[in-house]
Amino acid sequence: MMQRTSKGFTLLELLSVTALIGVLAAVLLPALARAREAARRASCLSNLSQIGIAMHMFAQEHDGQLPWSGGGGNADALMDFAQEYIGGGHGVFICPSDTLHDEVGGDGSAPRTNADLGTTGSYRTSYEYFGAYTLEPIVVPPWPQPIPKVPVMWDIMVGGTQVMHFNHLPGGANVLWLDASVTFMRSEACAAMNLPYRPTGIVFEDPPTRMPEPDWEDDMW
Repeated sequence: MMQRTSKGFTLLELLSVTALIGVLAAVLLPALARAREAARRASCLSNLSQIGIAMHMFAQEHDGQLPWSGGGGNADALMDFAQEYIGGGHGVFICPSDTLHDEVGGDGSAPRTNADLGTTGSYRTSYEYFGAYTLEPIVVPPWPQPIPKVPVMWDIMVGGTQVMHFNHLPGGANVLWLDASVTFMRSEACAAMNLPYRPTGIVFEDPPTRMPEPDWEDDMW
């Protein structure tokens, strides 16, 4: 009776399989990273959309005005706004792609004040708020007047001395506009490093540029 003998892999076969796995990983991992970032960008857009709807609810009950704390970089009005109109949902103020929120304002687990965050301001951990820098409250025009193009909130732009970064790759930011729409703007389309668009008819101070240098090693593709 003949006995069957099992034949193992040769060294060449093992090396070939290893090389094939390496090639597949090099091809698939960037695609997976892009898909993951696309999902995070969509979640970020949803956050800003929720805030935009709540802002319009607030405006309807406050003579068309958005939350305002007197300008000068102060956005403490967002604390009461979040509690009353978003139910204290701190999570919507955190962009899923923001790897620096612990450095620029906390994890959003509790309300923060300007005293806690310095120039970052309350609830501005991932998103900057234009109303912190206007000299008067931003006003939503009553219907049927057209709503001007005014940025309300957008992904905070951070960087070192030479390179600016955004929460989303490739470089850009989700922007909430006064009409409650949200769009993604590439960095080259932004009016300035710290401001996506300069509206006309509104007097404001330029928001400061964020300086912490992010670490993109885990998300590079």
